[in-house]
Amino acid sequence: MKSNLKAREAETHPLYPMILRLFQEVQSLKTLIRETAANDDCIETPRPKFVCANEAMKLTGCRKSKFWARQNPKHASWDPTFPLKFKLGDSENGPTYYYVDELNAWVNSRASRRVH
Repeated sequence: MKSNLKAREAETHPLYPMILRLFQEVQSLKTLIRETAANDDCIETPRPKFVCANEAMKLTGCRKSKFWARQNPKHASWDPTFPLKFKLGDSENGPTYYYVDELNAWVNSRASRRVH
């Protein structure tokens, strides 16, 4: 009987409607968090974007011979700061790829050295 009396007193308190709304909001947020955690596989993590050599040539503005010369340590145009290439497969004849962020950073570093 005492618990029923306390419950009735709480319902008549002037802050009761606001507290009840807050409680309901917290419950709905908890449900949303649980659902999001359960569907965590639908949240994609950003992956580094990469492009093939032909696209990398376009991004850097290099023609084919200069593009490959910048990567050859034996060539006079070799640039040790040029982005490193990688392959997705094991074949030496497979396509060559470059990370777009690294290409853009290289181009920006070259542009920052320009003479005003």
